[in-house]
Amino acid sequence: MFKSISLRHTAESTLKQTLKAITLWFRYGSNPRVLAAFQEYLKSTLHKAWLNVLPQLIARLGAKDEALRASLLSFLLAISRSFPHAVIWPLITAAETPRSIHQTAARDIMNKMRMGDVGISKMVSEVSNTLP
Repeated sequence: MFKSISLRHTAESTLKQTLKAITLWFRYGSNPRVLAAFQEYLKSTLHKAWLNVLPQLIARLGAKDEALRASLLSFLLAISRSFPHAVIWPLITAAETPRSIHQTAARDIMNKMRMGDVGISKMVSEVSNTLP
């Protein structure tokens, strides 16, 4: 599955494979061995392959398993380093949701983005000023 994502066939097949990966990641990711394997494989895939599924990833910010949620936060932060403009808007939406765990996770990622690159920091600060 991850090899298929890395090979970047058609956009449709990449989307199907990333959606399958997300399903498996969150269905079985509470198992430490599965989570470790996923974390390793996620490092080997291009971040661009995951851009079309950012809403699905961000929707899972409320994962109950703490290690799984931390893995997701780390992965979203890694994607944000490559594609900050793609990540910031879905995070803004999550930061405004009534679900406190989503708010906290989204704001945590944005704060970490703010501490990075100067251009990204400025963008995140400007966008964050729109939050209540």
